[in-house]
Amino acid sequence: MGYMMAKFDEVISEYNRLIKSRCEFLLDDGTLINLVFEEKNLPHLLGFQYLSDAHTVFRVFNDKNDRSVIAENIMSKIITENVSYEQLTALNKVDGDVRRRIEEFSYTNIIGLLRGITTFKFIYEPKRQISNKARFVFIEHRDELFIHLYIGYDKLQKNYFPLSFQPSKRKEVSLERKPHYIIKTTIYHDKENGVEIEVLDHVVMRPVIRDLSEGVKKYKSINDLLYKKISDGQETSKFLNEVNECFRFIERKYNELSTLINLDEFLMRRSNAKMKSFFDDYRDKFCKH
Repeated sequence: MGYMMAKFDEVISEYNRLIKSRCEFLLDDGTLINLVFEEKNLPHLLGFQYLSDAHTVFRVFNDKNDRSVIAENIMSKIITENVSYEQLTALNKVDGDVRRRIEEFSYTNIIGLLRGITTFKFIYEPKRQISNKARFVFIEHRDELFIHLYIGYDKLQKNYFPLSFQPSKRKEVSLERKPHYIIKTTIYHDKENGVEIEVLDHVVMRPVIRDLSEGVKKYKSINDLLYKKISDGQETSKFLNEVNECFRFIERKYNELSTLINLDEFLMRRSNAKMKSFFDDYRDKFCKH
């Protein structure tokens, strides 16, 4: 089995885990996004609709007089015809956009993104058809990429669905300038013995996160002053007491936050890089989570 086939098997396996989850997001304007993952969504998430049958490797899959290719057929043919990794990545579109989608796609990345706290409404150009297009976009800045999950709406089934997964070096520009904050996220995980319900109350989480962030900043500032006093041979008892008090405050907030969210995923977000650096050095000394 070649690399591409193995990677497809991995992506499909990861997506099957997502199919067993459904999510509800209550936004600050009262909108309720009920997000359902279905098998038919995966080819579009990976961007296979952009692979034109004008490319020789795909023309054999279709009537040469039919210039249309749909994502579902492309994915099916790649698997059944055992298209090689070299054939697929030889296409410019795959080597960039689609290849990046495949490489970055995982259950952990998607669920981590859905546990985030902001989303944006998608804005279309005037008179542009939007029947099954994006309504919202979830965005997370991770490493050097902006991870986008575009959310569409199915008028017949009256639910939202994952329309496109796009890791990009640039943030989507067709968005409302002001993000919508998520008040509450509820994720339903189907298990063999029933449904596991995960509730994230962002109204409760935000002040805890803010306190934790400010505590870390304060600790670093006081600790720097303490070392300066030590190096200058000055009295340090006052600063030492402040450092210890601040450290205990951080410990309380860290353990409080650990009851509200997965801390490992939280600290992996790019916006939390400074806190992650701090806890990489210190959390084994006091964390009880």
